[in-house]
Amino acid sequence: MKKIWLLLLMVFLTGTVWAQKITGIRFSYFTPSPQQNAPDGKSITIAGYTGQLAEESFVSENPKVAQKLVALIKKLKTNGSEDINKCFTPRHCITLLNGETVVYRALICFECDGIRFSNEKNTTAIKSAGNREKWMQELKQYFTRAHFDINGITKKE
Repeated sequence: MKKIWLLLLMVFLTGTVWAQKITGIRFSYFTPSPQQNAPDGKSITIAGYTGQLAEESFVSENPKVAQKLVALIKKLKTNGSEDINKCFTPRHCITLLNGETVVYRALICFECDGIRFSNEKNTTAIKSAGNREKWMQELKQYFTRAHFDINGITKKE
């Protein structure tokens, strides 16, 4: 019982986003822009990268699929976010929501398999490049199923 209380206290004190309930996921294109306060209100800055979100698509798949996607993002974050090839030119963004509140965002570059998280102060070293490659391929599949091109071009149906 004491362990449970300690765990609950740690979660409460750290305010970790992993403890927050994710009720929605949005995919969008990310276009770099120096303008921090865009008139449309869709300007974001993550890890020093400022840009606009465009063509947002709400993922309204069944809860089990959304749960798998959140688990995949958690694995990527835990594995480390340091770039392998260092190009990091993000063209995609995943926004995790609790109701209408943004819990956190992930910027993604599918060219170098780079990823940055809005709730991360510094990038961390990669623990397993092989797992990262596999998980980024899996993440690409989510974007293509939502009709996003990995190069930042809208796919035509």
